[in-house]
Amino acid sequence: MQEKHLSSQFDRELNQVSSHVLELGGMVEMQIRQAIHALAEFSAEVADQVEATERRVNALEIEIDHELTTIIARRQPTAIDLRLLLAISKTTTNLERVGDEADDTVAQHVAVGVVDGLEMIDVDEHHAQRMPVALRLCHGWPHHLVEVAAIVEIGERVARHAGARLLVEL
Repeated sequence: MQEKHLSSQFDRELNQVSSHVLELGGMVEMQIRQAIHALAEFSAEVADQVEATERRVNALEIEIDHELTTIIARRQPTAIDLRLLLAISKTTTNLERVGDEADDTVAQHVAVGVVDGLEMIDVDEHHAQRMPVALRLCHGWPHHLVEVAAIVEIGERVARHAGARLLVEL
């Protein structure tokens, strides 16, 4: 923090705003960790936590903005004090934007991952229903060759899904 100001009330207000900015930074850091986890696991539950954190980040950003406006209106700071308050305002805005990006990214990609997983289950069930028909059509083929073909196709889809997941982790 900077040197002691002539007004101890102004120092208290700056300390309060600074602690709120640090709290906001911690919340955004937690949100990023949650977002990485949600993307890696395609977890809708963790994605919901990211969204809940986003709401808290937005509320705290509004509170900090209100505090800064009040300080500027009451104290009418100049020079270094005004530059400090403007820097805090820009920092707060940037932190909130980072949180928005984490939330937006999770909202877009986790939904796709969950849908892809559901599609794999649907396709697997569809293969199970088609298996008896395929066996009747291929009654001369050994039963295990038809099963192996279905398993290989499912394995390829799982491998593509795992590859996409690995890219997200990088």
